[in-house]
Amino acid sequence: MKKIIIFGTFLFSVTRVTSQLIVINDKLLSQITVNHGVRLASEQAFLDSYKKQKELYDEINKKTMQVIAIQEYIRQQLKNVNSALTQSKKLMYLYQYLGKIVSNSNKMLDLSAHHPEYAVLVSKYYVEIGTQLVKLKQEVMQDILKEDKDFLMDAMDREMLIEKVFTRVRIIHGNILYIILRLENAKKIPYLYQVPV
Repeated sequence: MKKIIIFGTFLFSVTRVTSQLIVINDKLLSQITVNHGVRLASEQAFLDSYKKQKELYDEINKKTMQVIAIQEYIRQQLKNVNSALTQSKKLMYLYQYLGKIVSNSNKMLDLSAHHPEYAVLVSKYYVEIGTQLVKLKQEVMQDILKEDKDFLMDAMDREMLIEKVFTRVRIIHGNILYIILRLENAKKIPYLYQVPV
């Protein structure tokens, strides 16, 4: 049996087997070539489309940034106009307040001239008015009339300066009104009660 298996193996191994080596299918080859060409064209079209979309996106992004910058600039300018209008209203009120101070100062000086004995009792308020006037003058000279080319005042700085000046003017006006009130009511209150202790 061994001999038969060896002989059979030898017989089959020596037998020549023939097979088809190359088969050329023209239709299949042309279809593969067409498919490959279409695939390359599709890929190139996709890359071109992507490039155009990226350029369009970058351009839109740039235009959007310009629009945002313009909006911010307009908003800032409108804010400056709004603060300038608000500050001009405050300056008008300040001007009216100064007019009241002038009229009340004249009234205070008339009452002081008519009642000098009582005017002495409120001398500390006269001193306070003088002190506030000196401080007001210093602030105006140092901050507002400063002639420095590098110093630019923005809306907040103007607002703070107007508020400082307005506060000083209110203090001065309050002291003047207090002196007027004291001098007008001086005759109604006994002199001894008015002397500060």
